[in-house]
Amino acid sequence: MLQSIRDRVSSEEKGFTLIELLVVILIIGILAAIAIPAFLGQREKAQDSTSKSATRNAASAAESISADANGSYAGVTTTTLTAAEPSLNDADTLATAGVSASGYTISTKSKSGKFFAITKASTGRTYRCSGSAAPSSCSSNDW
Repeated sequence: MLQSIRDRVSSEEKGFTLIELLVVILIIGILAAIAIPAFLGQREKAQDSTSKSATRNAASAAESISADANGSYAGVTTTTLTAAEPSLNDADTLATAGVSASGYTISTKSKSGKFFAITKASTGRTYRCSGSAAPSSCSSNDW
């Protein structure tokens, strides 16, 4: 037995068998199948976080504009928001709606397709999330 092992080790046969190579390729394929969806999920989360951050920054800029206008939100537009906060120029699709002297709605659309909005009313702020096709594409309607 030992003689056959010594003969095999000392012989010129070097390399891997076909079965060994197939097993390695199978293992790499399984690992790739697990890693790629996890990576794509993290990418979507990062895009949503960027959009949420831009929406919060826009709301802060709206409060700043309101403070300069004696408490009125009437001057809050996409143009005035980007002038007050230059980082919003890089934001995903930024929009304002329902702007009045006492409130506003600011929304952004993430690259993942979700919409994030902050609505300021007399009762306070409301944070909403909705998907492009259906609100159920967000894990929660509030963020």
